[in-house]
Amino acid sequence: MICSQCKNKIHMKVSFKNFFQTYEPRVCRACFKKVKQAFPYFVIPIQGGLLHIIERLTTEPKDFDEYLDYFAPYVLAYLELNLSIDMIYVETLDIEFIKILDELNVGHLIILTNKFKEELYL
Repeated sequence: MICSQCKNKIHMKVSFKNFFQTYEPRVCRACFKKVKQAFPYFVIPIQGGLLHIIERLTTEPKDFDEYLDYFAPYVLAYLELNLSIDMIYVETLDIEFIKILDELNVGHLIILTNKFKEELYL
């Protein structure tokens, strides 16, 4: 496999845990670390629950594969835990959308987002 960003070969360690794994990363570990954030996760309380927000704070990606590779570990962990909390993807999350979720009383929700525009509304 070749990295879609730097065009270097991706080396994967094969073990008994990942021998039957079907997911193949399209971005190497070095390129992934460049876009990895120190605090990509935060929580906002709403009526009847919490919004668990996982954010990707980088410039516009060159390819959709970058989204998949960044959010894949979170989605795989979510599926393995078999949670009853719903998960959605929102390209740009803003205060108005959070207010709508609050009024709808959705309860607990996990949101994957590329941008959270809080500075425009504070």
